[in-house]
Amino acid sequence: MSIGNTIKTLRRGADMTQEALAEHLCVSPQAISRWERDDALPDITQLGPLAHLFGVTTDYLLGVDVEKKKERVDAILAAAHEKGSRGYAAEAAEILREGLKQYPGEFALMNRLGDNLWHMSGNNAYTKEEREAFRTECIALKEKVLEGCTDNQIRNSAMQALCYLYPAVGKKERALELAYSMPFMVLSRQFLLVAVHDGDEQIHARCHLMSDLIQFLGNEIRRNLRNDEGKWIYSDDEMAALRDKVIAFYALMYENGDYGFYHDRLCEAHRGQAKYFAKCGEIEQALAHLDAAADSALRFDAYVACDDYPHTSLLFRGWHAGGGDSVYTDDPRSNAEHLLAFMADPVFDAIRTDSRFAEIAAKL
Repeated sequence: MSIGNTIKTLRRGADMTQEALAEHLCVSPQAISRWERDDALPDITQLGPLAHLFGVTTDYLLGVDVEKKKERVDAILAAAHEKGSRGYAAEAAEILREGLKQYPGEFALMNRLGDNLWHMSGNNAYTKEEREAFRTECIALKEKVLEGCTDNQIRNSAMQALCYLYPAVGKKERALELAYSMPFMVLSRQFLLVAVHDGDEQIHARCHLMSDLIQFLGNEIRRNLRNDEGKWIYSDDEMAALRDKVIAFYALMYENGDYGFYHDRLCEAHRGQAKYFAKCGEIEQALAHLDAAADSALRFDAYVACDDYPHTSLLFRGWHAGGGDSVYTDDPRSNAEHLLAFMADPVFDAIRTDSRFAEIAAKL
């Protein structure tokens, strides 16, 4: 149905004359007649008032099949997620760009493309100029989302990205403004769902909350920060001590060793320790951490490949997680392949001829 026929049908359904509609919109009755004959189109500024008056969406006025559009947008988002979650960020971005050509005003696509570009801006595989271009485009997309989107979940995602990105482009005050406008942690969905649900749903919500808290605590424990003088607050020795704390922290939370997603974080911590001890000439320690890193890398790759991962540790007993949906990386290589590349670092030259080093490499 044309937009003219749609307007005519809606007007008649509301028992409204052309003159009455014209008066509502502050246009002439002749303009309404031309619209309904499809001799002319309403100005774009009239679409909102028309939709509001008749209680429909602008998509409906324009003849867009809302359900089919949603299905198509969801399919585009799913295809981009499939590529992005396996490390093919550039391909995911291209899928989203093509989607925006079809649906240029779709904020879900804009926001996801912005997320994709945000990840790409932190990937050193791209040049400095490329990373800056990704960041600039991401900021523009996220700002456009904030200007026009009314979906709180999408808006909050845009605000999160801008809080991270604005300081890098000299807009720290704007980042602070956005950050202070966000709710406190205890007002977040994760906390509230535990209070709202009961039974198995409450148990599942609690597991999600605990997992998120563990992820953020693990990240913060190992983070080194600069003070006002621009100096790191932790020395190399202290950073090694913090990595030991990270390893102990995950072991405390998952006493059965069913780390799931956190095998990735453990692999990272053990890699850091292996490099640290290799620099210090502590061969046994370096090899032990490399071996632990290899074990975590292989377990993480197995986790990613599975759709159902049952936890048995006390805090998470009965919770089933899915591997692939929890992973987003800018590197399409498996963790095992990534660790093999890491072991090529010259810092390990002193232990490269050790048979145990070769055994670790062979395991990967």
